[in-house]
Amino acid sequence: MKGSASTMILDNQIAHGEPDSQPDVKKLLFTSLIQAGYVNPWEQEENMTEPKECRMVVGIADIAGFAKACESKTDLETFTMLATFYSFVGNVVGKADGTVIKFMGDSALVVFPEDKDRQAVASLQELTSTTDGAWSEFGEKCTVRTKAHVGSVALGPMGPDNRLDVIGNTLNQLFRMPWNGPELSDELKQLMEQ
Repeated sequence: MKGSASTMILDNQIAHGEPDSQPDVKKLLFTSLIQAGYVNPWEQEENMTEPKECRMVVGIADIAGFAKACESKTDLETFTMLATFYSFVGNVVGKADGTVIKFMGDSALVVFPEDKDRQAVASLQELTSTTDGAWSEFGEKCTVRTKAHVGSVALGPMGPDNRLDVIGNTLNQLFRMPWNGPELSDELKQLMEQ
């Protein structure tokens, strides 16, 4: 189970730490996410306090038909379906040196270093091709659709929890790509041809 890694690390630090010491929960969580395959160490310098500009492959994975599939489900069944999707996305993206920036309901925002463009596209294709049967245990037929783009972004901690996020026109362009159009932007296709 994905949550067990952080629990074991936290329990271990508390058990072996100074009696009055407070565990660094943020560092423990980040470490456990790396170990679980949800994030990669390249994504965040340990003491990153300011955003940095970089070029990245950005992608989105969305479950088509999810709202309709949930109409006949309990909230707990819907939660379980999403947990299955989140775990699958985290594993596939992590294997390709990518990072899940955030889950947004039935979609995921993911990023990859620009020099991992081929791995990025392959992992997004894996998400679409291997999830068809993932919903059968729930008695539903949903499909995962993906979009990907490449460009300059600002990457860094944001919000009250200083969670890693990515911002910029490249993201705006990604979200404006129509679902009935190509899965890859022209810029990403050009990068892959180099």
